[in-house]
Formats: sequence, C-alpha cells, structure tokens
Amino acid sequence: MTWRARLALAASLAIPCGARAAPTDTIEPTTVPMTLVNNHVYVDVRLDGKGPYHFVLDSGAPYGLLDRTVASELGIGVKARGPIGGVGDRPAPAGDATLASVSIGGRELTDRRFIVTPLHETIGAAEGRTLDGVIGSDLFETIVTTIDYTRGVVVLDDDFASATRGGAHTVPLRFHGGLPQVACRLERALGFCTIDTGSRLGATIFAPFVARNPALVPTHPSAIGVDGFGLGGAAYGRLARLRKLAFGGFVLRDLASDYSTQREGAFADPATAANLGGAILRRFTITFDYRRQRLALRPNAAFSLPDRIDRSGLFLIGTDTGTIAVLDVRPDSPAAEAGMRAGDIVIAADGTAFAASDLPALRDVLARPDRARTTLRTTRDGDAREAELRLRDLAG
Repeated sequence: MTWRARLALAASLAIPCGARAAPTDTIEPTTVPMTLVNNHVYVDVRLDGKGPYHFVLDSGAPYGLLDRTVASELGIGVKARGPIGGVGDRPAPAGDATLASVSIGGRELTDRRFIVTPLHETIGAAEGRTLDGVIGSDLFETIVTTIDYTRGVVVLDDDFASATRGGAHTVPLRFHGGLPQVACRLERALGFCTIDTGSRLGATIFAPFVARNPALVPTHPSAIGVDGFGLGGAAYGRLARLRKLAFGGFVLRDLASDYSTQREGAFADPATAANLGGAILRRFTITFDYRRQRLALRPNAAFSLPDRIDRSGLFLIGTDTGTIAVLDVRPDSPAAEAGMRAGDIVIAADGTAFAASDLPALRDVLARPDRARTTLRTTRDGDAREAELRLRDLAG
C-alpha cells in the first residue's frame, strides 16, 4: 500500500459524520418485523405472491439465494449452471432462476434473479430453523435499508437523511467483489473490512492479512476448529482476542475473534482484512445506502456489552432426523477433554431435552459466561453417554 493510500485510509477512519442526501419526494417508510437467530436477521418474504418464506437479510450476499425445494414448490424453471463458492472449501451445486415478484413488507422487487441451491440441508442445518432464501444486494441497491437490532425491525426508506436522523455516523463504502467494505484498523494495521450481516460471528480476520501484519498474530490462540458454516461447508479458524478494532469513527476493544485458517473460499481473500459479522453489527442501528456507496452507524445499548461466544469447543448442526449432531470438536477444549467426538448426538443439557429446532437455545446455554459447567446427555452409535463439560473462554 502506498503512503497516499495509507493517508486516505487513515482519514476515512476518523469520519464523525458524513454528508447527507437532500430529501426527495418518496413514499412512506415501511417497517418490517425481524427475528434475530444466531445473529442472523430473518424477515418474511413473499415470492410470486406466495408465502411467507423465511429469508436472511445478508449484506454480504452479492446475489440472492433460494432453496431448491422452495423453487420446486413455486414451480419456477431452474437453468443449470456451475457450482458456487462460499466460506468453505467445497463448491455448492447451483442453478439459475428468475422470480417475477419478491415482496418484503409490501415493498415489491420485480424480475429478480436468484441462484438456486440446497439451503435447507447446508446453511439451514447449522441454523436450527427453516432457511428458505437469502436476499442482499437486490434489496440494498434498490431501497435504503435500516436494521434496528434493538427494536427488532427492518425499515425500508427511500430517504437516507430521514433514516439516519439522530446523530448517526455516515461512513463511505467501497465494493469489492460485490461486497460492501469500510476502512478499518485492526490493532495498528490498516485495511478494509467487509460488512456482513449474514455472518453470525464477530470479526473473522483473514490469514493473508495476518501474514502481512505479523503483530496481529495472537499470543495464546485456541486450537483450530470449525468457527462457521455456510455455502461450501465448514470454515476453520483459531479463537483469540483482538485488542482493538476501529471503523466508522468507533473503537471496539477486547473482541473474541475468529483468526481464519481458510486457504480457499471467501475468507481467504488477500485484499480483505476481516469480515465483520452480526456479533459486532448488532451493537449498532445500521443503515445501508448502496446506491450512494455509504452506510450509517448509530451505537445502541449493546455497544459496550461483553461479547458471548461458545465456551464448549463444540460446533453443532441439525440433522434431517430432527436431532442435534456434533460436526466438530475443537482440540484442547472442554468438549474434547470430556471425550466428545464428531458424530455424537446431543440429546439434552442439564436435564433439558433439545431437538434440532432448539439449536440456537442450546448454543446460548454453551455460551453463557455465568455457567461454569454443563452436563450433556448424548448418544454414540446408539449407546447412551454423559459428558460433563467445564466451560471456559476459548478466546483467552
């Protein structure tokens, strides 16, 4: 990076507020209820007049995704295409389809192309709830969109000035591979970070960026384990504390972060410093205005709260039989020390039964900082077992 680029990047970090667009004649804002699951924003969507279908609102999605069983249910034609990539190493099978109408809260988008892929059994398996589709740039490029995590609503408004009243900080966006990015600083290292409401994690720090900035290498990271799951399968990394993250005029400290070890996929991009997901973004009310390449950030009551991450070393997914399975056990973690293995089926925690639809609630149990231990009732190859886990902060 040249010295001029460094100066421009440093200047953009200090923007207290940005210029606002002049008001225009617009329709009234539309408020849409949302559900927050695993730090993902879910909204109900109608497709070609049918539904509702459960979609994730994903600023990190340059194209819309539709589950293949939903496409079949709608009776739309799907054209063959090559596989698509994601955060994991494996390409996902895909096809192309066009929907005549996509409606969110009565706001209609017409003639929208979607990539059809098996969401229910991939990303949906890691969610613990039905995931019918993903919508991102199709919405953000058309309508100024505000995610208000505190009120539990998404506001669709054509007027950025109206949407950002009340002291929001306006931050310039750049787009890299269709993804929205802001200037950021990790410790002392300058770069660009992707704003990704579709990631449940906080900061995922990319290995090429760490290799160029060795001072970022954590002193006592965890062992490598599965930290995320999306298109392409599992994404691997180490957990550790990032001492300081600055972006948009704000500074966050002591963040439990994923130091990615991916060599392929979206999390191995050499031009990106980090991916900022829902665990960070939920600290703000955030407004996206893709047409004018800007977003606005307003801290909410969660801004200074300590983060919460898994304290067990387990990465869990739902199965097609309605149970919860262990996908991965991080070495040297409480789960590993208790003898748990990939493939174990989790039946109950501390006497409370859990099914696949309860996966978010079980994750919450395993992330509670006030819980020192938990007893999991499991099965392995049909045999009942118990594992007592002494929970701890795996990020150090």
